[in-house]
Order: sequence, then C-alpha cells, then structure tokens
Amino acid sequence: MTREARVIRNRAAAPAQEPYGALRAQVLNQSGFDAALAEVPSWPGYARKPVALLDGGSRVLLLGSEGDTDPQIYREVVGCNAQEVLS
Repeated sequence: MTREARVIRNRAAAPAQEPYGALRAQVLNQSGFDAALAEVPSWPGYARKPVALLDGGSRVLLLGSEGDTDPQIYREVVGCNAQEVLS
C-alpha cells in the first residue's frame, strides 16, 4: 500500500513557502510514511473512521515517534528531556 505523504504545516511555525527540506524529512520521509501506513492498520482494534470536522471545542492528540533527535524542541514540546520521561 503506497500513498503520497502529505505535509500539513503549523502556519505559526513554518511559512507555507518554506520547503519541507532534509531536516524535516529525518522525522517523516516517504518511506517512513509508507511504513506507518502499512503498520497502523495491523494494530488490534484498528478501524478506519470518517474524517471529523474540528471546531473551537476540539482537542487533538499528536503522537511523535522521533524521540529527542532535537533535544531543545523535545523539551519545548514535552516539558522535560527524554531521560526525565524514562525515569
């Protein structure tokens, strides 16, 4: 199963005209996207769900799998470093 990865940027963090670039591709490139697309449907209980519209009361959970490849950004997002998370 192969689909083209789409990048949806946080407009407050990266201007639309800024290229995706090699640094971002270290986090999720096409082969990583393909691997996730193949893996996730194999999870027990997984089922495709219709797209839901988000409104002002919506909450979103974002999962990242790259670990603390950039310790500064990791600390900003998580609130502590990886060692603190593991302890």
